[in-house]
Amino acid sequence: MDKNKLRNKNVRSRIIAAVVAVVAILISLAPGVDGDGDITNKFVAIVLGLDYDDGALTVTMTSLLPEPGSAEGGTVVSMPVSASGASITECFHNIEAKTGKSLELGLCGAVVIGDGIAKEGVLTTASILLSGAIVSPGAYLVQADGVSAEDVIRKSTLLTYNSSTILSELITNAEKSTGNIPVTLLKFVSDSSGKAESAFAPIVTMREAPKLSGDAGGESGGGGNEKFEPMEISRSALYKRGRLVGSLSTEASRGLSYSDKHNMKGALVCRDFVLSGVNVGTLSASVTKCGFSVDTSIKDGIPSARLKVSVSLKATDRERVNAVAMQKNLTYAQLDDAFRENFSKVVENEVRKAYEEAKSFDCDVFEIEQKLYRFHTKDYKKFVETGKSLLEECNTEITAEITVI
Repeated sequence: MDKNKLRNKNVRSRIIAAVVAVVAILISLAPGVDGDGDITNKFVAIVLGLDYDDGALTVTMTSLLPEPGSAEGGTVVSMPVSASGASITECFHNIEAKTGKSLELGLCGAVVIGDGIAKEGVLTTASILLSGAIVSPGAYLVQADGVSAEDVIRKSTLLTYNSSTILSELITNAEKSTGNIPVTLLKFVSDSSGKAESAFAPIVTMREAPKLSGDAGGESGGGGNEKFEPMEISRSALYKRGRLVGSLSTEASRGLSYSDKHNMKGALVCRDFVLSGVNVGTLSASVTKCGFSVDTSIKDGIPSARLKVSVSLKATDRERVNAVAMQKNLTYAQLDDAFRENFSKVVENEVRKAYEEAKSFDCDVFEIEQKLYRFHTKDYKKFVETGKSLLEECNTEITAEITVI
C-alpha cells in the first residue's frame, strides 16, 4: 500500500515538473523577453497606408516611439516611414531595412487607402493583408480624399492636438457624431467579393489649420509651425470590384448608416418640422436605437426589395413645438404622431438618397442582390440570364418606422 502511494506521488511530481517546463518555455517565447519576441527590436505599426503610382506600390506606416528626452513611460510621438516596391512584401522588407527593425502589424488599427491605388484597384492588396493574417481583420479601412495615403498619415502626425491613435479615434467619433459607418478590412474584402461586388468606406480629409497669432516655429516633426486638423468624416467612398468609382453625399452617407443596426447616429435633424399646418422650423432629436431589414422577392421575373428602417428617438428641442401645441390645443398623442410623420420622412429621404446615388455608380450598398441570390436562388439565376441590370429593374420600396420615447 505504501509503495503504491509512493509510486503515485512520483507520477504526480513528474507531471508537475513537465507542466512547469512547458510554462517556462512559453514564457521565454512571450513578447518583452529576450529573443525573437523582444518588442524593443520591432517596428510596431499602428497605421498602414497604401499608395500606387507609376507601377510601384508605396506603403507608409506609423509607429509610436518615446519622445526624445522623455522619461520611460512618458510621452510618445508618431513616426511615419514610407517605402516603395513592386509588391507589398518588398515594401515591408524595405521598411525593415530603413528602420533596422522587424515589422509588427498586429496592433495596426487603421488602413488608409490612397487615391491612386483606389482608382487602380485595391482588392488584391487588401485581400493579401487579410488572408496572410498580416493585419487584423478588425482594422478600420478609410479612403483618402483625393490625395495619397502617405499625405494623410504624415499630416495626421502634425495635428493641432496630440494623439497617438488619431485616425482610429476620428473614425469611431464620426460613428457617434455623423453616423458614418466604420468599415473593417474584413467587411471591405467580404463585400467586394460578394454577389454585388460593391463596397464602401469612410472618406477622411485633412486640411491645414488656421494660423494663430503667436504660433511658434520649430514644432517636432513638422519642420516649422505648419499644423493640420481633420475635417469631419461625413461622406462615404463607393467601390465596385475593389475599385473606387465615386462617393456619396453627406445626406446619402447618413442614409447608408441606417443599414448598420448597431450604429448610434447622434442627432437627427428635421429642417422643416410641420405641426398642425404650422412650420416650426428646424427640430432635432437624438437616436437611441436603430434597426434595418431588407426583404426581397422575384415575381414574374421582376425583382423587388423593401428596405425597412426602425428608429427610436428622443426629442431634444420641444419649446417651439410645445408652444404651437398649446395654441392648437393638441394632445400628447397628436404630438407623437407629428414627430413620427416628420422624422420618418427625413429617414426615408436619406435612405432613398443613398440608394439612388449608389445605384448611379452601379453599387448595391444595401446588398439586395446578395439577398435575392441567397433566398430566391432559382429565380435569381433566371433573371441573371436575361442580362438586365438588377438595380435598374428592381422595384424598391423604402419605409421608416419611428418610435418616440
